[in-house]
Amino acid sequence: MTKRRFPLEKVGLWLTAAYLAAIAIAVAYFWKHFTTLSPNAWGDFLAGTFGPLALAWIVLGFFLQSRELQHSVDALRLLAEELKN
Repeated sequence: MTKRRFPLEKVGLWLTAAYLAAIAIAVAYFWKHFTTLSPNAWGDFLAGTFGPLALAWIVLGFFLQSRELQHSVDALRLLAEELKN
């Protein structure tokens, strides 16, 4: 019996979509303020907006990599068992 895994990729995509939708709503609501921003302020806004998103995907990637490593370990165990027999 195989364990059912939590779909981390789908959760990441849904959270990203929700986060970007919230940012888009905030930008639309405060559009007057955004039109007067200097290029430096735009850079600060974009860094502050996408920084947490990038960090979230780095953490998600860590968990996905851990899952793939576990699959490799399981395959090596099966191979060792077959070679022993």
